[in-house]
Amino acid sequence: MLWDAVRTAWHASPDPQSASLPQQLIDHTHHVLRNSFRAELGLPAGPSTSAEWKVSAASMAETTVNVDGHDRPAIQIDTDPFVYAVGFRVDEHVVCTTVLPRDSLPFLDLALTTYE
Repeated sequence: MLWDAVRTAWHASPDPQSASLPQQLIDHTHHVLRNSFRAELGLPAGPSTSAEWKVSAASMAETTVNVDGHDRPAIQIDTDPFVYAVGFRVDEHVVCTTVLPRDSLPFLDLALTTYE
């Protein structure tokens, strides 16, 4: 079971910073790391102010992701030892991000399908 693997975010009036694809991908990646890899990251129980484990925009690179059978422009985070993350903009209001544990990658064929 992959918990919190795919996230979509809709914004009526997208804020250029918080609703941006890079920020949404970072936020989703942090959520998965914080909730699934606490022990591996050495995070204490409860809230933590440590930022050493967090990914940054500098770790992103352009890529493509298969959506509905076609490659779409996307960005990825392929530098974290615990997760692989990829995201793309569905339209001007919707962003889709996917964060997967690296241990699961050999068993997955990463392809996404949109629904009306």
